[in-house]
Amino acid sequence: MKNNTELIEIDLFQLHYYLKDGSHSLDATSLNKVEAEFLKISKEVSKIFDCELFIESFALEEGGIKSVYKFLTDKKNLKYTIPIGVFLSGIIGNIITNVASNIINEDKEQIELTKELTKLQIEELKESKKRADLEEEKQKLEIKKLKQEIILDSIEISKSLNNPQEELQVEIDKNILDKKLTKVVDSTKIKTYKSNFYKILSNNNKVLKISTQILSKEGFPITQEKFVDKTQFKNFIYIEEPIEPKYLNNIELEIISPVLKNKKLSWKAIYDGKTISFSVKDEDFKNLIENKGLSFNNGTKLICDLEIKLKRQPDDSLKETSKTVYNVTQIKYPDGDVVDV
Repeated sequence: MKNNTELIEIDLFQLHYYLKDGSHSLDATSLNKVEAEFLKISKEVSKIFDCELFIESFALEEGGIKSVYKFLTDKKNLKYTIPIGVFLSGIIGNIITNVASNIINEDKEQIELTKELTKLQIEELKESKKRADLEEEKQKLEIKKLKQEIILDSIEISKSLNNPQEELQVEIDKNILDKKLTKVVDSTKIKTYKSNFYKILSNNNKVLKISTQILSKEGFPITQEKFVDKTQFKNFIYIEEPIEPKYLNNIELEIISPVLKNKKLSWKAIYDGKTISFSVKDEDFKNLIENKGLSFNNGTKLICDLEIKLKRQPDDSLKETSKTVYNVTQIKYPDGDVVDV
């Protein structure tokens, strides 16, 4: 935090953990991990909206466990921050609970879209184009719900402000808001943090449900409490699926850094214009290096097979996790010499 930063309080945000048998205690390690993921979500949302947040934690209250956070920001951004700050607290709450207000349910267009989405999901469409269209419509619906819920929350917060001059006068450009919300919905980081949040809570036998709520500066409820029952936690958890590795046959790797002694280190080479790290699991090749005392100069190349292990990300993209060389068939030296393996 900068020394010349003068902070103003936006509002209070409450996370309520409902526990079995009216308990008021929770494993400290679990609670710390859960709240770390909440803070990551809050920081990532504020980053997307270009509004730096400073978050202070209050003492826990009883009634299950209530964690109350004070959202603050730099006073220099006052004109911009009041509406954005209201939106941020609403966004963060709705990102965590992922629910829409009952007031929205009279939107006929949304009802029909929800019915169609449900129908399509039940039919488990296999065609890639229809699946892509479904995901696009789901995203539009999620953004629409998020916007409407945030507006409802912001109206409630605006009504609670003591100073009439503090009422929300600044209108946020619709296109900018749509782009920001789309970025929030698409954010792999937010999906990951949210998945971690619920995974930790799912593993705790004492937790029955959680809720979020925006409070006034005095600690009184402004918005309705929004609940997520433990039976729904699994819907927010990203489950990693095994992905078939990618296998490249008979490729050429230009060696940068061979590993001739310390087998725990990774080799480095240039492939397709990029530097990659990999392990070698070709015993014939490794024995040949040891028995003949082969060296690797700059520009030495291997002809081999390369296995690339993949991991699916929360946004369905694939990430390369590790690379392994098998079946080395040739070593090519810069002077033209070739060693068959």
